[in-house]
Amino acid sequence: MRTAPLLTIGSLAAGAAVSLIAACQEPAVPTGALQVNVSVNASARVVEDTDGFFLAIDGGNPQHIAVVDSVPFPLLSAGQHRLDLTDVRSTCSISPSSPAFVVVQRDTVVRVLFLGSCQ
Repeated sequence: MRTAPLLTIGSLAAGAAVSLIAACQEPAVPTGALQVNVSVNASARVVEDTDGFFLAIDGGNPQHIAVVDSVPFPLLSAGQHRLDLTDVRSTCSISPSSPAFVVVQRDTVVRVLFLGSCQ
């Protein structure tokens, strides 16, 4: 009959250290961040589209964003992402046009500015 080897305190500590090291390794998916800024008629302080816009990333749920506002996306996978700025009145001109595409790089914050005016 065979018996299982005995685990000693030293081998338990070594196993715990290996588990701890594995838990501290970088995630499998590289991530970065995105900061989206909107500024429409900010210099003139005249805003025709007072209800703001909606911003969606990669076809996700749109969130409200004011005509002068900033929205962070702190944890995005590295790679290309699509930004949709919607509910823009026909009398407003915003650049870049929607959809806009950005490339997020690992450990980097990418900033995008939607700049425009309304008449």
